[in-house]
Amino acid sequence: MKKQQAFELLSEAEKITRARQWCEAEIAEGRDVVIEWDGGNDSGCVTWRGDSNENEITDFLVDSVYDELDYGSWAGEYSASGRMEYDSDQQALVGTDYYAEDEYLDLDKKAVLHIPKKYYFDQISYQVTDYDSGGDCSVEFTVNVTQGFIDPELEKYLKVQADLIKDYIDDQVKSLDLGDREYLGIDNSESVNYDGLEVDGDYLVLELDIYTKVESCEEKEVVLNLKDEDDE
Repeated sequence: MKKQQAFELLSEAEKITRARQWCEAEIAEGRDVVIEWDGGNDSGCVTWRGDSNENEITDFLVDSVYDELDYGSWAGEYSASGRMEYDSDQQALVGTDYYAEDEYLDLDKKAVLHIPKKYYFDQISYQVTDYDSGGDCSVEFTVNVTQGFIDPELEKYLKVQADLIKDYIDDQVKSLDLGDREYLGIDNSESVNYDGLEVDGDYLVLELDIYTKVESCEEKEVVLNLKDEDDE
């Protein structure tokens, strides 16, 4: 019986033929031929998930799927995952890639806080959060005074303003045109020194930089053809 040539010494076309023959034999024996991937945000991998142990052919298939997906180093604010199985009728690994990418949308109108100049503080901070509710955010203002105490009237005033700004932001979030995108939430915060605030008559003015995080998703078929060139 003629001994098969070492896999690593084969040409690309010969490797494809050998890989297809191996996949057909696996299917004939009732064993699954499966490859999965998961990655994005600067890390990821393509992994053999079939029934047989990893070998030089599974390594070749994994590398070929990696090249077919073309995600490179998985760098970027996105996530991608999927699964492929060998299909004897198509003589190919066939599956679906699920791709999701994060986007940030500014609100159409700025939320603005006006603080009477009669109140003194060294720094003011805000925190605006909305964890996937799509229109029920939380707004909190805090002030810092390095010497002395925080005026209770200022704290009460900021609480009232926080409730008003919350309603203002919620209304804008509910009117966002998301299309096919999914709303993920808001998580914005900032600290501004007293001297860094704008002045408008008897008021100090703080503009809140608010943006929402959304996700766009896409599904696409992925095919790794293992047919001989003459059969295509």
